[in-house]
Amino acid sequence: MTPRFLPAALFLILPVGGLLASTLAPVEKVEAQPLIAQCKRVSQALEFVGTPLTPIQQNALSRAMGEEEPSKVVRGIQAVLDPLCLAGVTINPESRVKVSPGPAR
Repeated sequence: MTPRFLPAALFLILPVGGLLASTLAPVEKVEAQPLIAQCKRVSQALEFVGTPLTPIQQNALSRAMGEEEPSKVVRGIQAVLDPLCLAGVTINPESRVKVSPGPAR
């Protein structure tokens, strides 16, 4: 995982509440293999802190990770994990950081 995605991943391991109306922008330019590896770590971290993914979320994540096309992998993982995000962090090439609220409280 590259350093610019680390802050966004850290928001995922916190306990999550209900959903807000906000949604995160779709991510397209991500390699599937490193994303899958990080997704497994996030799932383990959620389980460790006592907020595991539901069986439905785990099944959807497994299906997404098993896709052949990398764009389907990314979209599937994002569909499962986005509702759990507290904030979306975007870092542009000039290292400017933009944070927007995520769907989770």
